[in-house]
Amino acid sequence: DNLNITYEEDAYDAIKRWFNYDETARQESLPLLMSCLRLTQFAADFLWTHILPLPGCELLAFKAISWIREPEAWSKIYLHYRTPRGISATNCVEKTFLAVS
Repeated sequence: DNLNITYEEDAYDAIKRWFNYDETARQESLPLLMSCLRLTQFAADFLWTHILPLPGCELLAFKAISWIREPEAWSKIYLHYRTPRGISATNCVEKTFLAVS
């Protein structure tokens, strides 16, 4: 939650690079990491083309797409992170690094 990023796509790119390095070994962890993204901040087209095809992330993508396209269904859809990631001075006091090799 304390990532110092400008765009949520930056976090997605880091997770995707990490996953691509060893897909077989990291496939089980991928849905958990993707669920930490603010999926409702992405465009529905991005979710269709980038999140939906990832193994184990189909339900996450469908929930986020439904959240975006059907505001009346918000009370029925559970997504852990729905609000934009806040960037403030308190987020930047303690640095959190994500290493991607």
